[in-house]
Amino acid sequence: MLKVALLILVLVLIYRYVVGSRRARSNGGRDGVVSPEKMVTCAHCHLHIPEGEALGGEGGHYCCDEHRQLGSS
Repeated sequence: MLKVALLILVLVLIYRYVVGSRRARSNGGRDGVVSPEKMVTCAHCHLHIPEGEALGGEGGHYCCDEHRQLGSS
């Protein structure tokens, strides 16, 4: 009985290794890793925010519409 349990354990470990290496190759070795986004500074209050969330304006980037209307300080 112990030999059967050991054999099953070895087979499970081999299966997990094969599936894990296949998954790593399919996504370039990155398991859910997201690239960091560039941070920009609000031209009015100097708050650092991700570039994707920033609002563009004449004076640069802004954290909200109110600061964009007020302009850079």
